Amino acid sequence: MKAVVLKQPGAVPILSYTEVPEPTIKSDELLIKVLSAGFCRHDFLVMNGTLRRGIPSDAILGHEVCGEIIEKGEEVEGFKIGERIVTLLTQSCGVCEQCLLDNEHRCENGIGIGHGSQGGFAEFLAVKQNSALTIPDFVSSDIAPLLTCPIGVGIQALTDITDIPSGSSVAITGASGGLGIHVAQVAKAMGCSTFGITSSEGKISSLMELGLDEVILATDDLNFSEIIQAMTADMGVDVVIDCVGSRYFASCINSLGSNGKLVLLGELGNAKAQVNLAEILFRDLTIRGSTGARRRHVLRGIELIKNDLLKPVVHTKLPLKDLLIAFGWMQENKLFGRIVFAD
Repeated sequence: MKAVVLKQPGAVPILSYTEVPEPTIKSDELLIKVLSAGFCRHDFLVMNGTLRRGIPSDAILGHEVCGEIIEKGEEVEGFKIGERIVTLLTQSCGVCEQCLLDNEHRCENGIGIGHGSQGGFAEFLAVKQNSALTIPDFVSSDIAPLLTCPIGVGIQALTDITDIPSGSSVAITGASGGLGIHVAQVAKAMGCSTFGITSSEGKISSLMELGLDEVILATDDLNFSEIIQAMTADMGVDVVIDCVGSRYFASCINSLGSNGKLVLLGELGNAKAQVNLAEILFRDLTIRGSTGARRRHVLRGIELIKNDLLKPVVHTKLPLKDLLIAFGWMQENKLFGRIVFAD
């Protein structure tokens, strides 16, 4: 089968679009023909060499995958040949304590799809039945890869991690990126007021068209927290979802009101940040990390799409062989939404 193999990470990664052995399935696995796969910042950071831990040599990346079932193991139940599925982010066992607690993204025996095991930047992929979810006809294959990441990832951050009620105020850094665009829409669908923060002036109008309440242009010399405090009569926001990382860390903290919550959601790339601990202590702030998504978050995302409360944003579709082009566009911050590969 054809696949894109990462031969050497770097500022200009060396990729090979080549023939590799087709995967064989175990008794609890599905073999899918990959219909589409999303390009995430996680893939970008692996390709540029920032993220290295757990990455095998000659890796096949891609963890946002939609495919058609063409074969199934003898122990597989609940799936039919010809059905379309979307993958979760981890090849999970389904029987360990974490899986039984509905924490399949924390599977004790799990291996990340496209990060430890073969990913979806290939013609075919073997998937554990516990890591697949059938998708309805109204979800096209073009947008299906976005269901788990970024949509499910954003839903987890705004529900399980923050548990915020309708009417809360939420600021989202990197709001014009592939993750932030969808986090902002989820927050809006939950009845929250939304403050999108972007460093791309040319993307402001597109964010407003998605229904955000306010969009703030962040520059290297601008502390956007001053604008947020002014917009909220110095009350600050209830939650900041940081999809960018350390560059905006101080502004994120200063944007929060008392008892506010900061969720670190974006790939930070081993970044470090300085923080005034007194700000956290005397304002009763909470800082949480959030990664992954549970099955129920993906199902909720499907419902949001069905009810026209969320619009998955695809920047463009490319053939898989053009992965390096997508890498360059992300490096130059040219994207609004996800790139999806579909041959």
